[in-house]
Amino acid sequence: MMLLSSADLFSRSGIELSVASLADPSDSEIAEQFEAAGIEVTHLVASSRQAAARAFRDLVVAHAPDLVHVHTERASAVTELAARSTGAPVLRSVHSVFQFDGALRARKAAERLVARVLGVTTASVSESVQSNEWQRFRNPSRVLHNWFNDEHFRPPDERRREQARAMLEVDDRVTLAVVGNCAPVKNHAMLFEAIARLEPDARPLVLHVGSGSTLNDEVALAAELGVDDDVQFIGSMSDPRPALWAADGFVMPSRHEGLGIAPLEAAGAGLHLLLADAPGLRDVATALPYALTFRARARDLASALSTVAGRLDDAAAREQSDAARGRFGREAGAAGWIAMYRQLVGQSAPQAP
Repeated sequence: MMLLSSADLFSRSGIELSVASLADPSDSEIAEQFEAAGIEVTHLVASSRQAAARAFRDLVVAHAPDLVHVHTERASAVTELAARSTGAPVLRSVHSVFQFDGALRARKAAERLVARVLGVTTASVSESVQSNEWQRFRNPSRVLHNWFNDEHFRPPDERRREQARAMLEVDDRVTLAVVGNCAPVKNHAMLFEAIARLEPDARPLVLHVGSGSTLNDEVALAAELGVDDDVQFIGSMSDPRPALWAADGFVMPSRHEGLGIAPLEAAGAGLHLLLADAPGLRDVATALPYALTFRARARDLASALSTVAGRLDDAAAREQSDAARGRFGREAGAAGWIAMYRQLVGQSAPQAP
């Protein structure tokens, strides 16, 4: 979605983009969005990593790109090797704090070493990722931040806010949004436990946007803890903006992130952030004026929840949104990628006429 929101910026900089996907081609919604933005998408269907590497190498040879940018951790080693074997410069972005241990950690460290020897350049999406790559794998990298669509995620006026609250049937309680797929790393269970610690009349309404492997368990836990009336399970939303516009604040209790885009979108929408003091969220909190971090314990999160008495006033919401836009907006983020692309292919920025 970062690339989609900034396709015009790359085009104006003279950069033509195309995407090679290892994802299931039957999930074509995102591919259609890329193609609508003028970005060609090729699905690589292969039965093994070796077959995928051969297919990817053939694609690189056929297209002869000036640079290959690898984003996936899965099969990253073989795709980097395949691309470098054609002579193309390769940039690898690391998007998460990968906490591999034991034999897998050793293998990943070796893969990263081989990539460096072959001339692959590594970028990390946050300072937390950069630190983890060095401490865990001795893999040096440069920070190129994730970004969000700051033109789309802006504070609502009162009419749009009321429309969003009506659409989601939000009552008069303080309302918090949590946006993210349902998985153990997102730590949604701790959020429900924290809500249960509060007196019933002091509990916020939580708009839970997302689905995934632990969704059914989360629904069952909310009922078991007696907070099912305090959590509205919305499911997946292709655009979470209505939930953010309806909310008074945003909460994210993840154990770790790369650089969480969901809290950036929430900040863009002018929301106060409650973020776990965890890698990838800590980076966001330190960059924005209205962000509170909490230790990853239910009692600390419960205390944090009680600090949100309502939505930020208009001036504070604009300050929060402008800070997110300046540091993590699409122009700032795309500019970093574009500069790195030009550096790796030996180009300088075009001169003004």
